[in-house]
Amino acid sequence: MAGVTMPLARMLGLRPLDRVQLNNRDAIRDMQLGRQVGCVMDELPYLFFQHVTDDGKLCLRTPTGYAWHAAPEDVCDVIPGEPLLVRAMTTSGFHACIARRVAERGNPHPQEWYAPAYILHVSKDRWKRIDRTCVCFVDEALGEKPGSYRPVHQDDLERVLERARRTQMPVLGDGGNMLSADKGVVTSTRLAAATVSTFFRLALQDDAGSAQLSSAGISRPSHAVLNCLRDRPRQRQAPLPDPAPNGVQGKLF
Repeated sequence: MAGVTMPLARMLGLRPLDRVQLNNRDAIRDMQLGRQVGCVMDELPYLFFQHVTDDGKLCLRTPTGYAWHAAPEDVCDVIPGEPLLVRAMTTSGFHACIARRVAERGNPHPQEWYAPAYILHVSKDRWKRIDRTCVCFVDEALGEKPGSYRPVHQDDLERVLERARRTQMPVLGDGGNMLSADKGVVTSTRLAAATVSTFFRLALQDDAGSAQLSSAGISRPSHAVLNCLRDRPRQRQAPLPDPAPNGVQGKLF
Protein backbone atom coordinates (compact mmCIF):
# COMPACT_ATOMS: atom_id res chain seq x y z
CA MET A 1 0.00 0.00 0.00
CA ALA A 2 2.88 2.36 0.75
CA GLY A 3 4.21 1.86 -2.77
CA VAL A 4 0.91 3.18 -4.12
CA THR A 5 0.53 6.07 -1.68
CA MET A 6 4.02 7.51 -2.04
CA PRO A 7 3.77 8.25 -5.79
CA LEU A 8 0.35 9.84 -5.25
CA ALA A 9 1.77 12.21 -2.62
CA ARG A 10 4.63 13.13 -4.92
CA MET A 11 2.39 13.51 -7.97
CA LEU A 12 0.42 16.31 -6.31
CA GLY A 13 3.43 18.52 -6.91
CA LEU A 14 2.99 20.45 -3.67
CA ARG A 15 5.67 22.94 -2.74
CA PRO A 16 6.56 24.04 0.79
CA LEU A 17 4.08 26.64 2.16
CA ASP A 18 1.37 25.78 -0.39
CA ARG A 19 -2.01 26.14 1.35
CA VAL A 20 -4.14 23.01 1.44
CA GLN A 21 -7.78 22.37 2.34
CA LEU A 22 -8.86 18.88 3.39
CA ASN A 23 -12.07 16.93 2.96
CA ASN A 24 -11.52 14.83 6.06
CA ARG A 25 -14.03 14.62 8.89
CA ASP A 26 -11.43 14.05 11.61
CA ALA A 27 -9.28 16.97 10.47
CA ILE A 28 -12.28 19.30 10.27
CA ARG A 29 -13.42 18.25 13.75
CA ASP A 30 -9.97 18.92 15.20
CA MET A 31 -9.80 22.33 13.54
CA GLN A 32 -13.21 23.23 14.96
CA LEU A 33 -11.99 22.21 18.41
CA GLY A 34 -8.92 24.37 17.85
CA ARG A 35 -11.11 27.38 17.15
CA GLN A 36 -12.95 26.89 20.43
CA VAL A 37 -9.74 26.90 22.46
CA GLY A 38 -8.14 29.66 20.37
CA CYS A 39 -5.39 27.57 18.73
CA VAL A 40 -6.69 27.93 15.16
CA MET A 41 -7.90 31.22 13.69
CA ASP A 42 -11.22 31.26 11.84
CA GLU A 43 -9.84 33.61 9.19
CA LEU A 44 -7.28 31.00 8.04
CA PRO A 45 -9.24 27.81 7.24
CA TYR A 46 -6.36 25.98 5.61
CA LEU A 47 -3.12 24.19 6.41
CA PHE A 48 0.40 24.80 5.12
CA PHE A 49 2.11 21.94 3.31
CA GLN A 50 5.44 20.97 4.87
CA HIS A 51 6.80 17.77 3.34
CA VAL A 52 5.97 14.16 2.46
CA THR A 53 6.48 11.70 5.31
CA ASP A 54 8.18 8.31 5.04
CA ASP A 55 4.81 6.50 4.97
CA GLY A 56 3.49 8.59 2.08
CA LYS A 57 1.39 11.04 4.12
CA LEU A 58 1.34 14.81 3.74
CA CYS A 59 2.76 16.64 6.73
CA LEU A 60 0.63 19.77 7.16
CA ARG A 61 0.60 22.49 9.78
CA THR A 62 -1.96 25.03 10.88
CA PRO A 63 -0.91 28.71 10.97
CA THR A 64 -0.10 28.32 14.68
CA GLY A 65 2.01 25.20 14.08
CA TYR A 66 -0.30 22.28 14.94
CA ALA A 67 0.87 19.32 12.83
CA TRP A 68 -1.45 17.01 10.93
CA HIS A 69 -0.56 14.02 8.75
CA ALA A 70 -3.14 13.65 5.98
CA ALA A 71 -3.63 11.17 3.18
CA PRO A 72 -3.09 12.73 -0.26
CA GLU A 73 -6.59 11.67 -1.41
CA ASP A 74 -8.12 13.91 1.28
CA VAL A 75 -6.87 17.09 -0.42
CA CYS A 76 -9.79 18.97 -1.99
CA ASP A 77 -8.19 22.33 -2.81
CA VAL A 78 -4.71 23.79 -3.17
CA ILE A 79 -3.83 27.49 -3.06
CA PRO A 80 -0.30 28.09 -4.40
CA GLY A 81 2.01 29.67 -1.86
CA GLU A 82 5.34 31.42 -2.11
CA PRO A 83 8.23 29.12 -1.15
CA LEU A 84 11.04 30.84 0.74
CA LEU A 85 14.46 29.62 -0.36
CA VAL A 86 17.35 30.25 2.03
CA ARG A 87 20.78 28.89 2.86
CA ALA A 88 20.62 26.50 5.81
CA MET A 89 23.47 24.82 7.64
CA THR A 90 23.94 21.15 6.88
CA THR A 91 24.71 18.47 9.44
CA SER A 92 28.35 18.30 8.41
CA GLY A 93 28.59 22.09 8.58
CA PHE A 94 27.07 22.11 12.06
CA HIS A 95 29.56 19.50 13.27
CA ALA A 96 32.41 21.56 11.82
CA CYS A 97 31.03 24.67 13.54
CA ILE A 98 30.88 23.13 17.02
CA ALA A 99 34.33 21.61 16.47
CA ARG A 100 35.77 25.11 16.34
CA ARG A 101 37.31 26.71 19.35
CA VAL A 102 34.95 28.85 21.39
CA ALA A 103 36.87 32.01 20.46
CA GLU A 104 36.57 31.16 16.74
CA ARG A 105 32.85 30.37 16.57
CA GLY A 106 31.97 34.00 16.00
CA ASN A 107 34.07 34.17 12.82
CA PRO A 108 32.33 34.12 9.41
CA HIS A 109 31.20 30.65 8.38
CA PRO A 110 32.40 29.14 5.11
CA GLN A 111 29.79 28.90 2.34
CA GLU A 112 30.29 25.14 2.04
CA TRP A 113 28.65 24.71 5.44
CA TYR A 114 25.33 25.79 3.91
CA ALA A 115 23.03 24.37 1.23
CA PRO A 116 19.81 25.67 -0.41
CA ALA A 117 16.70 24.81 1.62
CA TYR A 118 13.05 25.81 1.87
CA ILE A 119 11.61 27.30 5.04
CA LEU A 120 8.78 25.13 6.43
CA HIS A 121 7.93 27.01 9.62
CA VAL A 122 9.57 29.16 12.26
CA SER A 123 9.25 29.72 15.97
CA LYS A 124 9.52 33.08 17.70
CA ASP A 125 10.45 34.01 21.24
CA ARG A 126 8.51 36.37 23.49
CA TRP A 127 10.24 39.36 21.88
CA LYS A 128 9.04 38.35 18.36
CA ARG A 129 12.54 37.39 17.30
CA ILE A 130 13.25 34.33 15.15
CA ASP A 131 14.18 31.57 17.56
CA ARG A 132 14.32 28.46 15.34
CA THR A 133 13.84 27.74 11.64
CA CYS A 134 12.57 24.43 10.28
CA VAL A 135 13.79 23.66 6.75
CA CYS A 136 13.69 21.10 3.97
CA PHE A 137 16.84 20.87 1.84
CA VAL A 138 16.44 21.02 -1.92
CA ASP A 139 19.09 18.39 -2.65
CA GLU A 140 17.79 15.07 -1.32
CA ALA A 141 21.22 13.53 -1.96
CA LEU A 142 22.48 15.31 1.17
CA GLY A 143 20.57 12.78 3.26
CA GLU A 144 19.05 15.49 5.44
CA LYS A 145 15.70 14.64 7.03
CA PRO A 146 12.87 17.04 6.03
CA GLY A 147 11.51 19.09 8.89
CA SER A 148 14.79 19.55 10.76
CA TYR A 149 15.64 22.71 12.70
CA ARG A 150 18.76 24.23 11.23
CA PRO A 151 20.54 27.61 11.47
CA VAL A 152 19.95 29.93 8.53
CA HIS A 153 22.65 32.05 6.93
CA GLN A 154 22.86 35.47 8.55
CA ASP A 155 22.23 37.25 5.24
CA ASP A 156 18.89 35.41 4.81
CA LEU A 157 17.47 36.03 8.28
CA GLU A 158 16.05 39.43 7.34
CA ARG A 159 13.96 37.90 4.55
CA VAL A 160 12.71 35.21 6.89
CA LEU A 161 11.68 37.80 9.47
CA GLU A 162 9.76 39.79 6.85
CA ARG A 163 7.76 36.72 5.81
CA ALA A 164 7.30 35.25 9.30
CA ARG A 165 3.56 35.91 9.59
CA ARG A 166 0.80 33.36 9.97
CA THR A 167 -0.74 34.44 6.70
CA GLN A 168 2.52 33.40 5.02
CA MET A 169 3.76 30.38 7.00
CA PRO A 170 3.24 28.55 10.30
CA VAL A 171 4.65 30.56 13.20
CA LEU A 172 5.03 28.88 16.57
CA GLY A 173 5.01 30.99 19.69
CA ASP A 174 6.25 30.47 23.23
CA GLY A 175 2.75 29.83 24.59
CA GLY A 176 1.78 33.48 25.03
CA ASN A 177 1.97 34.33 21.35
CA MET A 178 -0.71 32.05 19.89
CA LEU A 179 -2.81 34.71 18.15
CA SER A 180 -2.28 36.08 14.68
CA ALA A 181 -1.26 39.68 14.20
CA ASP A 182 -4.51 40.10 12.25
CA LYS A 183 -6.66 38.66 15.03
CA GLY A 184 -7.61 42.04 16.54
CA VAL A 185 -8.55 43.52 13.17
CA VAL A 186 -10.73 40.54 12.29
CA THR A 187 -12.47 40.60 15.69
CA SER A 188 -13.33 44.30 15.39
CA THR A 189 -14.61 43.83 11.84
CA ARG A 190 -16.87 40.95 12.85
CA LEU A 191 -18.27 42.88 15.83
CA ALA A 192 -19.05 45.88 13.62
CA ALA A 193 -20.79 43.65 11.05
CA ALA A 194 -22.85 41.93 13.75
CA THR A 195 -23.86 45.31 15.23
CA VAL A 196 -25.05 46.68 11.88
CA SER A 197 -26.93 43.48 11.06
CA THR A 198 -28.70 43.43 14.43
CA PHE A 199 -29.58 47.12 14.20
CA PHE A 200 -31.25 46.82 10.80
CA ARG A 201 -33.14 43.65 11.80
CA LEU A 202 -34.52 45.30 14.93
CA ALA A 203 -35.36 48.50 13.04
CA LEU A 204 -37.31 46.59 10.40
CA GLN A 205 -39.24 44.83 13.17
CA ASP A 206 -40.04 48.16 14.81
CA ASP A 207 -38.31 46.88 17.92
CA ALA A 208 -37.34 49.25 20.74
CA GLY A 209 -33.91 47.61 20.89
CA SER A 210 -32.85 49.45 17.75
CA ALA A 211 -32.60 52.66 19.77
CA GLN A 212 -30.04 50.96 22.02
CA LEU A 213 -27.77 50.41 19.03
CA SER A 214 -28.24 53.84 17.46
CA SER A 215 -25.12 55.13 19.27
CA ALA A 216 -22.95 52.10 18.47
CA GLY A 217 -20.37 54.33 16.83
CA ILE A 218 -19.81 56.14 20.14
CA SER A 219 -20.23 53.29 22.61
CA ARG A 220 -19.35 49.90 21.10
CA PRO A 221 -21.67 47.12 22.30
CA SER A 222 -20.35 43.74 23.33
CA HIS A 223 -21.27 40.38 21.84
CA ALA A 224 -23.27 39.64 25.01
CA VAL A 225 -25.47 42.72 24.43
CA LEU A 226 -26.02 41.75 20.79
CA ASN A 227 -27.01 38.23 21.79
CA CYS A 228 -29.51 39.54 24.34
CA LEU A 229 -31.07 41.85 21.77
CA ARG A 230 -31.34 39.08 19.19
CA ASP A 231 -32.81 36.51 21.57
CA ARG A 232 -35.26 38.58 23.59
CA PRO A 233 -38.98 38.69 22.72
CA ARG A 234 -40.02 41.28 20.20
CA GLN A 235 -40.83 44.66 21.78
CA ARG A 236 -42.56 47.36 19.81
CA GLN A 237 -42.02 51.01 20.49
CA ALA A 238 -44.91 52.83 22.15
CA PRO A 239 -47.05 54.68 19.56
CA LEU A 240 -46.90 58.45 19.51
CA PRO A 241 -49.97 60.24 21.00
CA ASP A 242 -52.55 61.50 18.54
CA PRO A 243 -52.54 65.26 18.01
CA ALA A 244 -55.31 67.22 19.73
CA PRO A 245 -58.48 67.58 17.62
CA ASN A 246 -59.03 70.81 15.65
CA GLY A 247 -55.51 71.92 16.34
CA VAL A 248 -56.29 72.73 19.99
CA GLN A 249 -53.19 72.51 22.13
CA GLY A 250 -53.47 70.65 25.40
CA LYS A 251 -52.47 72.03 28.73
CA LEU A 252 -48.92 71.80 29.86
CA PHE A 253 -48.33 70.45 33.37
